[in-house]
Amino acid sequence: MNGVDVSRNIMYLTGDIIEETVPYFISRVNYLVEQNKDREILVYLNSYGGDMYSAFGVIDYMRVCDAKIGVACYGAVMSAAALILINATGEKVMSKNSYLMFHPPWIDKDEDIDEEHMKDLKTKILENLVEQSDKKKMFWNNKLKDNYYMNAKQCLEYRLIHRILSY
Repeated sequence: MNGVDVSRNIMYLTGDIIEETVPYFISRVNYLVEQNKDREILVYLNSYGGDMYSAFGVIDYMRVCDAKIGVACYGAVMSAAALILINATGEKVMSKNSYLMFHPPWIDKDEDIDEEHMKDLKTKILENLVEQSDKKKMFWNNKLKDNYYMNAKQCLEYRLIHRILSY
């Protein structure tokens, strides 16, 4: 279930990252900024991923938003959702039993594949991983040959997140 908690300046983002995610995200963030002008917004994220273009739309908006936007992972953030988490402009956190996953970009086999476009998309993903972590491009290039799962401890070690939530 998606929604907002205005009193705590929290937005919930769950399920597939799809085309409708971008306007949903922008409208909810704008509403929270309007209600709580000087406070960081926290997005609780749990998603198996989805559309990479929509993820980049969310990321682009986080980068131009007047408020810092933190992201907290509970459960799993994979693929497009993982990219959103690591690009948060505020605090990036994961619960200790959460997982993050990246994989090489792919599209449906029935669609025509533009090889140059796929190379460009992979380059954008790699650039984000290098920029947001302490690992080099070769490390991520090797990891993105298959699905690459990371637990919260690994994400902290790679500096993809700021801290692990404990209880």
